[in-house]
Amino acid sequence: MYINSIVFIFLYLPLFAGVYYLLKDKYKQAVLFLFSLLFYMLNSLSFMPFMFALMAMDIILGKKMSSGKADKKTRVIMLIVGIAVNAAVLIFYKYIGELFGDVHPNNFFLNGLITFPIGLSFFVFKSISYLSDVYTGKITPDRELIGDLLYLSFFPQIQSGPISRRSDMVFRGNSIVTVSEGIYRFMTGFCKKVLIADILALASNSIFDSDTSSISISCAWLAAICWSLELYFDFSGYSDMAIGITKIFGYDCPENFEYPYTTDSASGFWRKWHITLGSWFRDYVYIPLGGSRCSKARCCFNLLIVWLLTGFWHGTSLNFIVWGLGHFALICFEKLTGLPKRIKSKFGKVLYRIIVLLEINFLWVIFRCRDLKQGIGFIVSMVVPGEYSPMWDRRALYILQNNKVFLIVGILLCIPVVPLINKLCEKHKTFGTVVAVVRPVLIFTLFVLSLSFVVSGINNPFAYANF
Repeated sequence: MYINSIVFIFLYLPLFAGVYYLLKDKYKQAVLFLFSLLFYMLNSLSFMPFMFALMAMDIILGKKMSSGKADKKTRVIMLIVGIAVNAAVLIFYKYIGELFGDVHPNNFFLNGLITFPIGLSFFVFKSISYLSDVYTGKITPDRELIGDLLYLSFFPQIQSGPISRRSDMVFRGNSIVTVSEGIYRFMTGFCKKVLIADILALASNSIFDSDTSSISISCAWLAAICWSLELYFDFSGYSDMAIGITKIFGYDCPENFEYPYTTDSASGFWRKWHITLGSWFRDYVYIPLGGSRCSKARCCFNLLIVWLLTGFWHGTSLNFIVWGLGHFALICFEKLTGLPKRIKSKFGKVLYRIIVLLEINFLWVIFRCRDLKQGIGFIVSMVVPGEYSPMWDRRALYILQNNKVFLIVGILLCIPVVPLINKLCEKHKTFGTVVAVVRPVLIFTLFVLSLSFVVSGINNPFAYANF
């Protein structure tokens, strides 16, 4: 059950919220924890014993490290053990299927054992951040345990992030304003997912999943652009929905996207895309390795480790490793050359932005393809006209005609149009009043339209649901 499913929207969430708001504040954390476990159980039942064991280990180690009774050496050992066990579980589930191949579908035990649990990577990342922050004294374990248990298992964030920290998991209280803001944010994310990501997925999949050896250059570029927009609105849509649900229940959730395609550099892109993953690697891998406060050679080595881990996290296939190394090369190049800060002319800055976006787009193609061979072949199709791959064909025209509205809307929403409207609302009261009336009506209408699309069968799992 995903949070964009009809069952979740019309059954699970209303039932959950109804029970939650009928109870006193002192019982709400426990109810959130129980419903989070139920949500996870409905998606990954076979993993539940391991999940309980990991949570118990994390909290016990956290208690021991913060008790003041253990010396520094013992605390270091406990931290290493906790990180190693969590990482080992992630590695086992992430790669065991590739090592042993497909299991007989009728063997429930073995099939369940190697089926990747939903959101396991995000659960492990939260566990490691919890242990690390306890070790460094940034947080102390919750006396009643329920706060820590809820943080580790909170279902909106555990499925695909954002990767929050334990210090973020603070109950802010419930009010009509926060609940309405949460509902609005949830509906906005749902519309982004269904009306843009899922629609553009039909176009990109039709090209990527076909014989790409003879596709036209225009078809290849359409697929690449649709895929880049699809991935952005899929993941940012999920983040909006998770942030909205979190707000509905009285908590805050960190932002995960900040118009990444408006970036002026490769490093800037990763400060705007999947922000919580980037900050996680920065705080728990990059900085402990030495960060940027070292020689340029050492800094590049630290970046290499981060991007190798990022690539491996996405999968063992060579295309993911190349994708990670590609971003490493771009960011390392900027570190060594001082670009784009050294560019003074406006034309040069604009040109550099275009080059960066093209590089990011090519790397997304590598990321999307089933293997490195297909990825390289697809990129060749984008830039080299062949004997059987013309510049333009009827297929490209058909795809463009059927998706032009979604492409235009997607591209427009990649730039900060909404913040610009908000600024205009602050300056002009009449305009602000009109927007205050029109905006919720528009979102509700689009939400109903999105629901009709889901009912008709246009509804894909989230791109990061299996990470």
